[in-house]
Amino acid sequence: MDTNVVTAEVGTIANNAFGGIKQLVTQLDAAPINVIMFFALLLSIPAMRLTDYVANRIIPVIVMVFLGPILSIFAASKASIVDLGMQYDYPRFVLYSKGFVIGGAACIVYALFLKRYEKKIPMLGGKSGDTMEFDKKDIKGINDDSK
Repeated sequence: MDTNVVTAEVGTIANNAFGGIKQLVTQLDAAPINVIMFFALLLSIPAMRLTDYVANRIIPVIVMVFLGPILSIFAASKASIVDLGMQYDYPRFVLYSKGFVIGGAACIVYALFLKRYEKKIPMLGGKSGDTMEFDKKDIKGINDDSK
């Protein structure tokens, strides 16, 4: 095969990949902040499940009570807070409530749909079918006792 043809094919694949990434970034840039917050909270749930520091039963509480409202408050622009201040007496509470609801929706979507696939993804704790677990003493030549 000619090197120019291979280079052209690799270039086409790279352009398609970068084009897809650019399109995704453009779509996320045009998306409302609530959608981006929802997906950020949805991705934070399996990330917290991977750590040993957070118990699985308190992850929904962390997402709904802390992460959602904090993201909602920090993501709001000053103009939107002023607009909310004209409509409501407590604009920060409105933002907190919105973050609570978005966090709750992320927890529900994760529990109903994504938790099923968690065991099929090796990174999230599932095991792929082509691996075996064994002890070191099962391998001959590693321990002096096995000779």
